[in-house]
Amino acid sequence: METASGDKVTQSATFDSGVWIVKAHVDSLSIYLKWKERHEKIKVTNTVEKVIVKKPAWLLWLAGIGTGAILILIILIILKFK
Repeated sequence: METASGDKVTQSATFDSGVWIVKAHVDSLSIYLKWKERHEKIKVTNTVEKVIVKKPAWLLWLAGIGTGAILILIILIILKFK
């Protein structure tokens, strides 16, 4: 089996005691510098639009009544099984 080395990676492979060992040495600084250089030129601007919908008061009042009714039912069920 052969290994191929490139610009950034050099590989070595050995077979020792029934174990296949493959090592790859990477010059990480040169990869980082090229990546940084390539991505500094691209400027990304994001705009976020947020729509705020105010719920009507009657809907909040109705939700409060429903929550209260559920709590009362839970309390009554707990008291019934005691």
